Amino acid sequence: MKRNSILVPVSVNQLDMASKALNEAREMLADGGTITVLNSHEPIPGPARHYLEKDALKDRDAEILSTLQAFVGEDPRCKIELVSGRAGVTIVEFARTHSTDCIIISSHRPDLSDYLLGSTASRVVRHAQCSVFVLR
Repeated sequence: MKRNSILVPVSVNQLDMASKALNEAREMLADGGTITVLNSHEPIPGPARHYLEKDALKDRDAEILSTLQAFVGEDPRCKIELVSGRAGVTIVEFARTHSTDCIIISSHRPDLSDYLLGSTASRVVRHAQCSVFVLR
């Protein structure tokens, strides 16, 4: 089934896993559709921000954006979004507010901490209002 709006959450630390999700999204995308590559990062607590250099957060975001642009390549169907917050929450909220009809997310093999706390992928599966494909 072809999809019009696909969300592919990625971590710049795990692009090898995310490449499978992006390739799958490209296969599932309908003509004229859009793939959004979303990077969600934890916000830095207020007191800790005082210890950072003036442009540290801007530099971090620029580096993430550059890495994701290289990851996506010259595909005009793809756009990149950076958001701040807890990954599971921001992915679900982004999908809801942007009328996403499918999320394709990579997941690592769960370990004991995932069973106790829940992984990002499992949170997305439980709370998303659209279809979710989990790749391993």
